[in-house]
Formats: sequence, structure tokens, C-alpha cells
Amino acid sequence: MALPLLVVLVASVCCAQVEMREPPPRRSKFSKFYITADDVDYNMKSPLGGKISYPCRNDAPGPVQGTLVAGQDLKVFFDGTATRQGGDCQFAISYDNGTSFAVLWDKLDNCFLDTVNGGYEVPVPNRLPAAKSAVFAWAWIPKIGTRGYYMNCADVRVENYGKQQAYIGKELLVVNVAGKPNLASLKSSEKDSLAAMLEDRAQITVGEPAGSSDPTNTPEGDAANDDGTSGVDEQNGDDDAAKPQDEGNGVSGTVVL
Repeated sequence: MALPLLVVLVASVCCAQVEMREPPPRRSKFSKFYITADDVDYNMKSPLGGKISYPCRNDAPGPVQGTLVAGQDLKVFFDGTATRQGGDCQFAISYDNGTSFAVLWDKLDNCFLDTVNGGYEVPVPNRLPAAKSAVFAWAWIPKIGTRGYYMNCADVRVENYGKQQAYIGKELLVVNVAGKPNLASLKSSEKDSLAAMLEDRAQITVGEPAGSSDPTNTPEGDAANDDGTSGVDEQNGDDDAAKPQDEGNGVSGTVVL
């Protein structure tokens, strides 16, 4: 009887990880839509690999499950307990269904070790362009273990009631999937390579505002900086008015990690 018990314990350690709960990702058990449609993936805590491919676990777009409001924090909650001593989390936005992701906020090294009520408040830039449909992604590289690449994507809308301009942020780092760097192949002398890769992420521009033919243009009436840069806002600021945030249409509730 000891062997089956050992198998169960090993399986629970290696496979039961963490998934995003709110906003509900595509095919999430926390989404009323996917529950009603009988299209739930109960393996959302697994890393990418094989048919579960990048981006977004190869899941098709669905209805809007949450709302980002420019200038306000987005509350992101998680479900799961196997946090693998933290690691690196990236929170990103895509305006082209996952072809390109720009990072909105990082929680590096100690992700999940200091959550509040099982989640984080992710800053949303003041001038993030509005969109009826965008993709909000959470990606996680655990600190210990096999260090698989975990990713959940939620279909969201972006609301902005002030000035808008294309968002310039660091490109989402993707590892341990086909065609991307493999952390397992790093030599001991390259132990800090992941930190270096995160630090060296290239800048990427996403979310060209409606009516603009050049994503580097600043909005009408908004001048560029004196040094010629586009004048992208800091993530936390208060010069634009913002409308109160929707609750979205996902199942409410949080889990303390």
C-alpha cells in the first residue's frame, strides 16, 4: 500500500501548482460562461508543453471576462497552494490575441510569497489604449523544481476615459517552450541567466490607439518629451480621470496562498 501513496504524493507535488482565478482565464472553472458551455479545462495548473502550447495554452478567444481601467489597479487572484518557493511572475497585455505581449507589472523572485487575500493589485498605466477586446496574461517561472512555464490568459476589455497612447513596455519573457530558451540546459556558471534575461527584455509597443496610423505618435494635444521620447506614463499616476472598474462576469472569490 505504500507505493500507491507515494505515487499520489509525488503527483501532488509535481503537478498541482497555481492558476489564475480572477479575471477568469479562457476555459477556467471560475468562469460562469465556460461552466455553462461545458468547456472547462480542469488542468489549468499545468505548465505549457506539448499540445498545451504558447501562447495562452492554445485556447481560443472567448467572451470578455474582466475589465482593465486605465489608471486603476487590477485585482488579480489565484487558486492553488504549491507555490514552489516563489519565482518570477509577469503580468502582460496583448492587443493582437497573443502575438505580442507587453509587460504591465513584474513580481520577481518572490511571487506568491506576499500576496494579499490570495492575489495582487496590478497597476494599469494611465494612458493604456482602450479596446473592446484584449488579452491579459499571467506567466510564472517557479523558483524550484522543473521550472516549467505557466501561463493563463483572460479575455478582457480596456477602458480609458482620458488621454491614450500606444503602450511601451518590456516584452514578455517566454522560456521552456518550443523555440524559446530552455532553463534546464543552462550551465552552473549561468545560474543567474534567468535574472539577466528578465532584466534584458526588449521594449515592445502594443495597442495603437484608434485613429492613429503611427503607434509612436502621442495623442492629440499631448507633446512628446524634450528628449524626443514618446512620453509614456509611469504605471501609477493620477493625471487622467478614470471610471470605476467593472466586476467582470467571472465567479467571485479568493483563495489565500
